Amino acid sequence: MKSITVEVEMDGMESLIGGIADYETGYIQSIDFPQSGELRFRNLVSRSNSRPKGKHPSWKMDRMVQWESRNERNAFRHLDCDPEVRSFHEQPCKIVYVIDGVKRIHYPDILVVRAKEMEIWEVKPRVEALQPDVRVRTRFLAQALLLWGYTYRIVLGEDLARQPHLDNISYLLRFGNKPVTDYDYEVIRRALSQKGFLTWSEACCGHYGAKGRENICSLVVRGVLSIDMDLPLSPATQFHPCRGKI
Repeated sequence: MKSITVEVEMDGMESLIGGIADYETGYIQSIDFPQSGELRFRNLVSRSNSRPKGKHPSWKMDRMVQWESRNERNAFRHLDCDPEVRSFHEQPCKIVYVIDGVKRIHYPDILVVRAKEMEIWEVKPRVEALQPDVRVRTRFLAQALLLWGYTYRIVLGEDLARQPHLDNISYLLRFGNKPVTDYDYEVIRRALSQKGFLTWSEACCGHYGAKGRENICSLVVRGVLSIDMDLPLSPATQFHPCRGKI
């Protein structure tokens, strides 16, 4: 197996051609990104297609992100609420690869950019992820893309729809899409210094300022505060500071 090094410039979204990695069953021939000025490799939203499609208003990307399934919409909500994710891009590229002498093309769903890692996501329900051809592609790309600097993941729609996690994310994004002012941050910092945590009921009653509810949600999606996402949001929900953030 050949070892290669590929420098990826995400701002330019340029085409990567010819970095071939030899495997027993195949290799990646190229990874093509959108042309300069284009947001995605394929546009998803059109009136002619009957499949459920729409746009997610991403605060993190500061634009509408297109989705072509409810599972993808849920994925964008998760990514918008994950403070470790710097950015994400729908329909980010075209992967041309060869297995057993047959040339194939794959359009993955999402590119996820983290501080020290880039992930390529394919979002599918479990029944589709377990189909033989998808499993073969997943195993191959999970290994081959490592040499190109990417981690390839199958993300299951059932996991993305898990409750109460998804409902909590929806609440946080609904109220927390705007940044917190320095003054409001100081109000929350002082409240935390007195008790060590904040509660949803007190935030809704204005104990942390007129926009206390919005501000604590904003600080959660930005990784400053945290809640137990496996419990439904309730008046008793506690918001705790993340270590080293306040």
